[in-house]
Amino acid sequence: GVQTCALPICTAVRGGFGLYHDQISTYYYLPVIQSNPPMALTRTLAQASLANTPFPTAYAAIRSGTAPSAFSLQLIDYNFKQPYRIQYNLGIQREISQNMGFAIYYVGAHAVHSTQFTLNANSRIPTRREDGRLAFSATGPVRNPRFSVMQYRTAGGDSYYHGFQSVLNRRLSAGLQFQASYTFSKSIDTGSVQSFSSEGLNTVVMQSLFDPNEGERGVSSFDARHVSSMSATYELPFGKEWGGAAKAIASGWQRSEEHTSELQSRLHLVCRLL
Repeated sequence: GVQTCALPICTAVRGGFGLYHDQISTYYYLPVIQSNPPMALTRTLAQASLANTPFPTAYAAIRSGTAPSAFSLQLIDYNFKQPYRIQYNLGIQREISQNMGFAIYYVGAHAVHSTQFTLNANSRIPTRREDGRLAFSATGPVRNPRFSVMQYRTAGGDSYYHGFQSVLNRRLSAGLQFQASYTFSKSIDTGSVQSFSSEGLNTVVMQSLFDPNEGERGVSSFDARHVSSMSATYELPFGKEWGGAAKAIASGWQRSEEHTSELQSRLHLVCRLL
């Protein structure tokens, strides 16, 4: 950062850059380990055999092969890439008075190789129309007819965040301290959460492996376009002139208040009194 001062007013310009690797927890690999043969044998009956499969002896029919069925698989990309995140910011801070300051910042981030998940990679193979869109036929061939459902995990996603932040703050003086801030930002990604179980049914699930990025890109599910917040602390002005036990009990009390508003797909206000 660079700082210039024409006493008593100072101006500072600061910037930052960081590269961070995201950790892929063992929880992400768990389905691949525990839900594939020989640990688990999950089979799906062929549609034509459903009406002729007896109950409750269907299990024996599946094992003997008299009821056609196929194994389901949990898959992960063999060339799984290391997810990482780039963060950068640039800001200007300016003193307004001896006890007050104002700052504006640009904050950006770019995530690369974000995790992606598809509920069934063994889908029908599409054809591409003249306008470039994919067309799926209900009678078209699947990718691998020897298996049924194949859930697939990869790291081909990405995300972008751009934000403008402004902050007005007052240092503790005459018993009063406060800070007010406003953020205008936008977040775009190809999947907003790491996938697993019901969590994976959020926006991270790919519609199609044949168009994994452009078909999934959109505003993040957690995007908050406008966020404003204000906090203040006021030291109650009584008890300081007293002495002894009365001063110890009555002085030093503070009142704090925080307000936060966020405009997303809905508006919600949070107010907390301390």
